[in-house]
Amino acid sequence: STGGTLRGAGVLTASGGCAAGALWLYTRSQRLGLRVPPVESSLQPNTTLTCKLQKVDKLTRDTSRFRFELPSPQHVLGLPCCSHVLAHDGAMVARAYTPVTLDKFDKGYFDLVVKRYPGGEFGEAFHRLRPGVDSMMFRGPVVSLRYEAGIVDSLSLVCGGTGITPMYQLIRTVLSDPRDEATRLYLVYANKGAGDVLLREELEELARLHAGRLEAGRTCSLVALALRLSRAFFHPRRPNALPSSSADPKGW
Repeated sequence: STGGTLRGAGVLTASGGCAAGALWLYTRSQRLGLRVPPVESSLQPNTTLTCKLQKVDKLTRDTSRFRFELPSPQHVLGLPCCSHVLAHDGAMVARAYTPVTLDKFDKGYFDLVVKRYPGGEFGEAFHRLRPGVDSMMFRGPVVSLRYEAGIVDSLSLVCGGTGITPMYQLIRTVLSDPRDEATRLYLVYANKGAGDVLLREELEELARLHAGRLEAGRTCSLVALALRLSRAFFHPRRPNALPSSSADPKGW
């Protein structure tokens, strides 16, 4: 629900195309001036933030994790949970991406998980960047969903491919907030195969540290995913109908 507030028990869905940035828009570009942004928010309204690529970690055959530097080691990005940044080309085209880092944990940098699609302008541009040499321009934040802590009993998360990025951001937020101590999370993650699972180690560690609060399962069948979705919608009082019977992410 774009622009809404997440309340009660519900189902949140995302695909790689939508969560990693199917949003295309036209915008005027402004260059970052000499003024350094405040440490509590590197992103400033109507201002381009130019960030140098620090390093790249290859996750799968076509997807990598890109780490970008902020103005200083003390700076945070200034992005609320369930929000995006806009990567733009300095001219007419921009695309939205959800960082997998959070201000409360990560200072001095932010990470984006980007998939390279054949003929995809931004995916190709990211994968051509050279660490320590090249930079990318960003704007934001773009807030699509406002999450309020402590008011959700259970939350079912359904995603595919790079759509895991907003889910991972939300999972980290919920599990680290004392107001959400009673909130349970159920994740179903669709991939073509086990080798396409993104953020596997991070999800396994969160499930281990928060056993009983985070259950996760993977499917490679769209039919199976549709069946699980239908169970969740037709049995709203049974959120555990959504994950697979095997809640151990190590089986992915």
